[in-house]
This record gives sequence, structure tokens and C-alpha cells, in this order.
Amino acid sequence: MPPWTELAAEKKQRQLKSIPQEWLVSTPPDSTLDVTGFPETCGLLTAREVEITNTSVDVLLEKLACGEWTA
Repeated sequence: MPPWTELAAEKKQRQLKSIPQEWLVSTPPDSTLDVTGFPETCGLLTAREVEITNTSVDVLLEKLACGEWTA
């Protein structure tokens, strides 16, 4: 195994350990083809965040441009 692969594996493990466990989501089974409902069901997002996530790009840009929503 080339030395860089060991270094990459160590960095990946360090990255995974730095993420709080409650932030990690399990991946759906391979048989799941449609994950568009994930934002509503993951339990990580607030109702407002789900609303923003489900907003079309044109409306999102409009709300950002007028200052109704901020980045």
C-alpha cells in the first residue's frame, strides 16, 4: 500500500472523530432511489431550515436579495 493511502486513512478517521455523533446520519439502503424527503425526516433540521431547503432557487435568491433571509 502506498504511504499516502495510510495518511489519507488516518486523516479520514480524524475527520470522522471530530464530528459530533448526533450530527451523523446513516446512509439509506442501496435500494433507496429517492432521498428528496430526507430533509423532513432526518431530524437534524428545524422547520425553518426545512422551509429554506425546499424553497426553489428563484424564490431563495429573491428572499436573500431583499434581505428577508440572510446567508
